[in-house]
Amino acid sequence: MELTADRAPERSAIVAETILLLWQTGQAARARALGAATLPGSMRPEDEAQVRLNLARMSCQYDFTEAVRQARTGAALPGIPAALRAQLLALLCLNLSMVGDMEATAHAVTEALEAAAQAGDQVAEATAIAVDSVVLFHRMDWGESFRRADRAAALAADLGIAHSLWVPEALWTTFLLNAVGRSAEALAASAVGVRETRQQGQAAAMLLWLMNRSRTLLDAGRLADARAEAEGASAMVDELGMGNFADATLLYTLVRVALHTNDLEAARTYVEQGRRMLSDEAPLVRNVGSWMAALLADFEGRPDQAMAVLDEAAGALAEERPSLASPDDPADAPVFVRMALRAGALERAELAVSVAERRAALNPEFLILAAAAAHARGLLGNDLAHLLRAVRLYDDCPRLLARASALEDAGRKLAATRASEAVPYLDTALALYTEAGAEWDVARVRRRLRAVGVRRTTSAGSVKGWPELTVAEVGVVRLVAQGLTNRQVPERLSLSPHTVSSHLRRAFTKLDITSRVELARLVGAHDSGE
Repeated sequence: MELTADRAPERSAIVAETILLLWQTGQAARARALGAATLPGSMRPEDEAQVRLNLARMSCQYDFTEAVRQARTGAALPGIPAALRAQLLALLCLNLSMVGDMEATAHAVTEALEAAAQAGDQVAEATAIAVDSVVLFHRMDWGESFRRADRAAALAADLGIAHSLWVPEALWTTFLLNAVGRSAEALAASAVGVRETRQQGQAAAMLLWLMNRSRTLLDAGRLADARAEAEGASAMVDELGMGNFADATLLYTLVRVALHTNDLEAARTYVEQGRRMLSDEAPLVRNVGSWMAALLADFEGRPDQAMAVLDEAAGALAEERPSLASPDDPADAPVFVRMALRAGALERAELAVSVAERRAALNPEFLILAAAAAHARGLLGNDLAHLLRAVRLYDDCPRLLARASALEDAGRKLAATRASEAVPYLDTALALYTEAGAEWDVARVRRRLRAVGVRRTTSAGSVKGWPELTVAEVGVVRLVAQGLTNRQVPERLSLSPHTVSSHLRRAFTKLDITSRVELARLVGAHDSGE
């Protein structure tokens, strides 16, 4: 580009391509600066549309409303090629969905699909179909949402990631798998995504997959891994630039992990970082930010303040748009109901239960929805039968924390009148919380058990012989002690280098050491019984 004169006719096309390449290789700040210096300017509509297309692609990660503006402006330019217009419209509907305006998104999907068909552009078609799946998800038709997502992912796979407008197709399918409790499949898909994007040098796309993986690990109840993955991805975010997608995934994950592990200082720090989300132009971002703030306020014993900060998000509950986490997590319904009841907000609790039950009734094939609805109903009515039904339904769902919560609530209810029957439920909840590494929840269930005359001393998330470390940390420590390099450990464990560094840093702090030599000596002494 430096060899091309400012007024050369080919310069605009080179600028557009350079913006894309800079973003894809992790140089987002330079890409944004180049775009700002180029627009507005005197160029052909086709060239300007291409520049705006690539700016919209980049902004998908950092600023959803800016991506909408770029895509909408580009699509409105006169005389641009049909395929280019179709791709701009596909990005418009994608980012409208991430803004959280599902009505506008549905209209935009129709226009994008029509434009893609007229242009014969499968790239735009794949993205628009994926966004159609998002709309169906919020309209509570999860079965059709999965079918559309599978169609979009298959089409995108045939085209290859190098031609993708973003990576919404396979990424969205993974979010869907996670939402319905199919954590193992979601994690396997994200591992493939991370590996392929790393091999292809697609730094921006790899970061999106790492963010997705951190959220999936959280929902799977692997808290130490979720925190390490989120911290590792955050290091990349610092390099690439913070944005809406990172706020809604990484910060959210870190807040939830901090609360479950009773790290109040960290939770407060992350929520404070997320204050910017509360004034974002995108309702989805505002709602995730307010949910994070509400979770902290409730944790600190301020449920009234939690309900106050959730005014907008609570209003979205009955509408076909994102309300709390993004994508919505069915297991949040009982959390919200419990919070609302503590605040005396009965109408909001009733609304959340009604929405959960409607979603479950419309999608009987997804047991997690029925389990979450029964749990929420049981909390609302303090009804043991519904709580026990939730426990049974969660038996077939690999969501440790959601299942443990239902068991704990059933045990709490039983303890009031049939203490001996409560113990098995509380014991199972304790075991699940321990497996997840949820120290705050473990301590709470131990108190419930002590109240019925039972003492338990399990240590949350630790490994026998290494009580200081989590399972994930021990796995990293042992490989490093064997002499594996920073490149080999991530490959062996299917983790990102940043995640491995996070595990290792925490292990060093806990073991009070500062070098790999000390680590190898410590592991050797430990294994020899010294």
